[in-house]
Amino acid sequence: MNWRQWIFSKLTTEASLIAVVPAVSVHAGGSITSAPLNKPFVIYRLQEEVPRLNDEDRPLATSRSGEVWVYDDPGSYDRIDDYLKLVRDKIAGQVIGVEGGIACGWQGESPELSDDEFKCITRFGSFQLTGVST
Repeated sequence: MNWRQWIFSKLTTEASLIAVVPAVSVHAGGSITSAPLNKPFVIYRLQEEVPRLNDEDRPLATSRSGEVWVYDDPGSYDRIDDYLKLVRDKIAGQVIGVEGGIACGWQGESPELSDDEFKCITRFGSFQLTGVST
């Protein structure tokens, strides 16, 4: 399993998470062009992989940052806040099941934002994935 598959699996199989955002409402960044009808919905994004520890020219350890964006109808941010807390609880810590995966560190959450294109309120949580090069 790679990092993208791992985060998708976490967001779509953990019972406490899918009780708030059903698995069909979890999307990879760039996979949707308009807001889904059902809210809340989630868009997850992964950034580039960067070396963290090198042995001459070969990276021994790498990290990759990512974000989980939660969108909801305008109004209260309570559902978004609750979901982000659940995400943090479910993904932060030791990683099992990713080839070379070591840990996922929670880095924090964004302020309250609005998305005019999707006509939603939103916040995101950011995390860093650390692993050994394979």
